[in-house]
Amino acid sequence: MARPFGIAVVILLVPASVIYTALTLLHVPTLAGFEFAQVPFLALHPVYEMLKGNQIKPSLAAPFGRPSQVDGFDLSWYVMLAYGSVMLAVIQQTSGGIGGFFVTLAGGTIDSLFVVAAVVYSVGAYLVGSWIGTRVASRPIVTVVGVAFLGSALAIALTYVFLSNETFEAYFSQAKDVAFFATSTATSGTICSMFGLLGLWRGRHVRSSRYVAYMLNTLPLDTRTALVDLIGEEARARSTG
Repeated sequence: MARPFGIAVVILLVPASVIYTALTLLHVPTLAGFEFAQVPFLALHPVYEMLKGNQIKPSLAAPFGRPSQVDGFDLSWYVMLAYGSVMLAVIQQTSGGIGGFFVTLAGGTIDSLFVVAAVVYSVGAYLVGSWIGTRVASRPIVTVVGVAFLGSALAIALTYVFLSNETFEAYFSQAKDVAFFATSTATSGTICSMFGLLGLWRGRHVRSSRYVAYMLNTLPLDTRTALVDLIGEEARARSTG
């Protein structure tokens, strides 16, 4: 699973680089250009799934208590830890660009930008948590919390590395130092953990239905249609009986 993940990252680096180059040529501010250039990485999940493919193989690791499982639905917690951290970091970085866009339209302040960005990445943390709840069978809580803090640290580290000291201080009114990095990571990680755990709860509740949908998508269209029709007939028979 690590190989398709790495290939997906490399593939998405191409449009990200093109976007950043184009925004730079258009004289878009450095931070905004950097944040919007990461938008292609929001497609990391579908690109990864496309590369990995939905191969049907019998497996004894059945999280629903059934005798077999479609291999590929469950992702190991450590793969999701890396996968989810990258996704959350991209969401946090992109949220800054989205926040800046709306604040600019509304004529708001830098504080308003941070509020809008916090709302956006909190929603993102919920969605990532729901995805973890659906696809991770073991250590889901550890995975969510780990993704929240690692993703937050990665997002802030990217900002530290990419922005010059002058640009950083202009946006954050704060010099680059370890204390600010630790405080920002702790604050962002805690917020993302709370919303991520809420998403995890939701993901565990829809896990069975998502698994069924995953299995149906591995089948030919005619077989899938026949199964859906059969289920519909059974449901109608039970409701009328």
